[in-house]
Amino acid sequence: MKVSDFVKKLWPFKKGEPEKKKKSAAALTFEVDEEGTIWIDASWNEKAGSHLVFADLAYKVMYSHLVEETLTFLKDECLREDMEAHFWEVFEYMSALEKVDGLNLTNDVVEPEAEADEVVVKPTEIAKRIRNEE
Repeated sequence: MKVSDFVKKLWPFKKGEPEKKKKSAAALTFEVDEEGTIWIDASWNEKAGSHLVFADLAYKVMYSHLVEETLTFLKDECLREDMEAHFWEVFEYMSALEKVDGLNLTNDVVEPEAEADEVVVKPTEIAKRIRNEE
């Protein structure tokens, strides 16, 4: 499945033709069927280093580094399609899951002017520190 096909399935409310995208270097897609089974597909192209582009993408997805971007995208799309109530239902549901699962949703989506006081450490720096401790 091409990424652009998944985006169409992920966001069926978009009107008109989707914009043409460049061929993806890597992709990680998730779908869920009516029974709740989650299907995962992963791919990267044949260019040198594309598997590492995939690794970066997978890391960001698996360790919640795309939460703010995803919620901002969803909010913008819902507002554009006059579906703001859907966004707030999704956000409230995810906030409830946060309490159970420990997700890290931020209020930056709701109040973008608020800045987080958080230290950002590159994964490569953590790996270097771990190697030095061994």
